Amino acid sequence: MKKVFLGIFAMFFSLSLIAEDKVSEYSMSCFVKNTPYFGKKTYDIEASAVKNGSFTFYIYCEPKEEGSIEKIGFSLKSKEVEDFCNQLNSIKPKFAEWSKTAKDNNVTNYDKEFDTNFRPVDAFFSSYGSKWYFTYNILFRPYFKVMENGECLIVFNTGELTAASNRYMKSKGFLMAFKSEKEIDDFIKALNIQKVLNKAKKDVEKDNLFK
Repeated sequence: MKKVFLGIFAMFFSLSLIAEDKVSEYSMSCFVKNTPYFGKKTYDIEASAVKNGSFTFYIYCEPKEEGSIEKIGFSLKSKEVEDFCNQLNSIKPKFAEWSKTAKDNNVTNYDKEFDTNFRPVDAFFSSYGSKWYFTYNILFRPYFKVMENGECLIVFNTGELTAASNRYMKSKGFLMAFKSEKEIDDFIKALNIQKVLNKAKKDVEKDNLFK
């Protein structure tokens, strides 16, 4: 019965996600073809319809597999945004400290997980020409990474994702990577709750004109 409910919920959720509106975007450094590559790439942030003052952000990220996955990312309810952003801000001092240590000591090819417990998130993905699939309560932990060229990153790296509605539909997961405190700050600014609420209010006011 639980599997049937999850399947129905995921199917309904997939229909609602397609209708979401883009409200912002952010840029980050990412991995391409499993090789270190640093370049600005822009990712959309969408939002669901506002209901009783609440909504959900859908944040697109970098897929870990090339070709088979068209779009992938994770969602945050509006009530979860503040906690998520606070956790992001909490790792910035340690990132700055470790980046300086790596530079001063010529460290390369090094990984270390941050001692921060980010709460699990819900993820979504779609392959080309397919519907949306969803998976829930995935671990989303940041770690400090020094690349071969000495560049330092904060990387969020999910494991394999399995669709809640179909255990045979899988993705290798996704990455979200920041190479500076500014990139983190810009991402946080992109999660602008008031902007979404203001737009929803204006849309209602427009609708009220045509009754």
